[in-house]
Amino acid sequence: MVGLRQKLSMGFGGLLLLTLIIGGQSIFKFWELGQSIDVILRENYRSVAACQEMKEALERMDSGILFVLLGYRGEGEALIRANDQRFEKALLFELGNITLPGEGERASALKALFPRYRAALHKVMDPSTALKTRLDRFIGEVQPLFLQMKDTADEILKMNQDNMNEAKERARGKAASATQRMALFLLVGFLIAVAYIELTGRWILRPIERLIRSAEEIQSGNLDLVVHSDSRDEIGRLSQAFNDMAASLREFRRREQVKLNRTEQATQETLDTLSEAVAVVDPDGKVQLSTDVAKRLFGIQVGNHLQDLPFDGLPDLFQEVIQSGFPVKSDRKQRIFQRFINGQERFFSFDATPIR
Repeated sequence: MVGLRQKLSMGFGGLLLLTLIIGGQSIFKFWELGQSIDVILRENYRSVAACQEMKEALERMDSGILFVLLGYRGEGEALIRANDQRFEKALLFELGNITLPGEGERASALKALFPRYRAALHKVMDPSTALKTRLDRFIGEVQPLFLQMKDTADEILKMNQDNMNEAKERARGKAASATQRMALFLLVGFLIAVAYIELTGRWILRPIERLIRSAEEIQSGNLDLVVHSDSRDEIGRLSQAFNDMAASLREFRRREQVKLNRTEQATQETLDTLSEAVAVVDPDGKVQLSTDVAKRLFGIQVGNHLQDLPFDGLPDLFQEVIQSGFPVKSDRKQRIFQRFINGQERFFSFDATPIR
């Protein structure tokens, strides 16, 4: 027999397992995406930045040599010196960040070309050489080396950019795959949750609602109801216990009703033997018992309410007893009532005594 605890454990255990699977998949996929992005930043992006730095340094050095040829020697030499160090630093960084096939050969080519380019620049900047010779060297030696180095740096840059794009597409594919898996797991989790909610309503909520309605029926006095339950779990045992309780209450009520009827009958017969008008009233002012004299002389019947009787001071007397909790005797004229019995005038007063 599968009990309520096992049913709840199966439902929540399934949801917990699905949550752990979704969480584990999410963590793994996010880790993969993080690794892909880290590779892009660590390898390709840094090489792209280094190549861009070398290209800019080459262009500044080329501008510096033009300044020298145009007669601005100080400004040109300062520009060349600053960017010479800038290029060398970027080249050293690129040589230490080789990650793609063919990238190392091109970086080594740049390393071999740079000393030649630097030597060619010094020849062009030599003030002892004729200007025309320096111009010829600039066009014949410096410019080809400049273009060759710039093209090589462009090739390295493009290789890393292409690899970044490929890595981006791979990361995008992994993200799409992760999204599809998460959507699938969420759909499965949603269906399991809906099924579990339906089963929970069938296993637990509906029987509990029946028990609540039955309890309300018992509260209203209906003890003849029977709670139907087909399950043999804790809810089924609770329903059976509820039915047993209702049966016990019915038997108890039957016995108490018999006992109460006998008590009321004996009390009424005892009161009828009294020669005085006596009535027993509940805290709401409703007559529960009355003697035969009270019925004949004053019309006080069982079920009457004191406010409905034709005695003006009687409700006030009742309230006074309720509030004080002590016996109260009629000592006021408005509580004296005249009655003719067998043609003789008689006067009566009402006294009230609380029965605790």
